[in-house]
Amino acid sequence: MKITTVNYQKVFPLGQYVNERIGVEIQCDGLESPEDCLITAKSMVERFHKENNPHLYQETTPIYNANDDFPEVPPPENTQDNLTVPEKIIAQLKKCNSINDPNTGLKTWELIVQKNEKQYPEVRVEYDRLINELSK
Repeated sequence: MKITTVNYQKVFPLGQYVNERIGVEIQCDGLESPEDCLITAKSMVERFHKENNPHLYQETTPIYNANDDFPEVPPPENTQDNLTVPEKIIAQLKKCNSINDPNTGLKTWELIVQKNEKQYPEVRVEYDRLINELSK
């Protein structure tokens, strides 16, 4: 088998969903091996792309380096994440400023209080206290 031409193509990404296909076909003379022709074709394609898209080859400083040491940041104190379940419910109950308002009323929490009163009796105590306070 005698190879007389080689064809090399490469697809280069230019951005999101944008690609460029560059290719070249080289006729090999009897002095060069097909492998040498393929290496030449590849270098021509890559050189063409680099010369016509220099912005893609500029050196940039990475924003983040995986080897960087970052100081540990302690979690913020007194946030909802640090509270127990009954504390979270009670915190929400305390935000209510009326009893029957469909958006901010304490009665909107009645089912949640009922479901949790056996496991967290302090939720029922606080709910009843707030009902009495808002009733005055």
